[in-house]
Parts: sequence; C-alpha cells; structure tokens
Amino acid sequence: MKKMFFLLLALIAGNLLAQGQSYSGGAEENFADFWKSYCNNSEFQKSRIKFPLECVTYSSGMEGDQVETDYINAKDWKYDKVYVYDYDLPQIKIEFKDEFYLVTRSGIESGYSIIYAFKLYDKKWYLMGVITYDY
Repeated sequence: MKKMFFLLLALIAGNLLAQGQSYSGGAEENFADFWKSYCNNSEFQKSRIKFPLECVTYSSGMEGDQVETDYINAKDWKYDKVYVYDYDLPQIKIEFKDEFYLVTRSGIESGYSIIYAFKLYDKKWYLMGVITYDY
C-alpha cells in the first residue's frame, strides 16, 4: 500500500502544474517558516520526520530501470542540509499538491532529482517520504 502511495506521489510530482500555491490546512505554522527551520536546525529536522521514513529510488542504467525501497529509522538518520549555498536555491522548487508540499531538489549537471514529501500531521509539517530519481 505504501509503495503504491509513493508511486502515485512520484507520478503526481512529475506532472505538477500548479506554481506558488499556498496551503495551511489548519497548520500551526506556515510552510516557509517550517522549511527554514527544517533546513537549518538538525534537531528540529529529526523531530519532524515520520520514522521509519520510506525512501524510494528510481534509477536507470545499463541493466535497465530499477526501483529500490529503503526504510530509514530515527537512529540511522543523518542531517540533510538540503541546500548549502545561495546558488543551490534555483535548483529547489516547492509546490503544493493534494495535501503535500513537494520540495524538489535537482542537480543540473549530475542528473538526479530528489523529492521530499511533507504533510500535515497534528497541525505540524512532517517529512513523510523521499523519492530519488537517478538518471
């Protein structure tokens, strides 16, 4: 069921049309403030992830297309700054679709995209899953 959910989420993320939408849905914080804290505070970040975190990787190579699913537990989580420098910002796109904020981080020359899926849980934003496309 979870795999189907994230497959659907990946398809939705690949076809997003809406730009700059805002969604509060009863949240106690707006997403912009949450995002700033999530990127800059390792303790806050870890506290806002629903573990075990499902991470799906789609890759293509000599062997053909492959899908790999991993689950990360809280004790194995490593802080992810998401972006480090100001020049990383143009490579990050934030969109809202079907109750999710989808944050897409794309490597221009490296051929990867990572989609972080955030959803409200108890009126606060949480990372619910990560999808990686490795081309």
